Amino acid sequence: MADALDHYKSLVKRIHLLLKEQGMPFKKDGFTLRWIEEEATPKIARIVNFQRSWYGTKDCIRFTINLGLLKEYGDRPIPPKLKEWECPIRERPASWTEKYPCDKWWEVTAASLMAPTRTRF
Repeated sequence: MADALDHYKSLVKRIHLLLKEQGMPFKKDGFTLRWIEEEATPKIARIVNFQRSWYGTKDCIRFTINLGLLKEYGDRPIPPKLKEWECPIRERPASWTEKYPCDKWWEVTAASLMAPTRTRF
């Protein structure tokens, strides 16, 4: 039987594919998705990071989603392995809703039924 980490990895992969299907060419690197718009002037980097809680176990993983945005400035190029926390514009999108005014952490368990991602997020 798959453990929570397997379900979590599968979820991140499915979200990555969903974004690509919507025309957003993010590149996956572990639990971080990057889209650096090279053709834009100035260049723009969009980062989606899936942050795991320190307190997870093999049976239950809690995670949140972090977004980062960086615009190329002057002669400083955008690093190809840019991290979300290096971006001057950072946010957790769940905090944009009235339902989760502060923060939101989701859970993935070993028993999670991975329903289609479109209906869950």
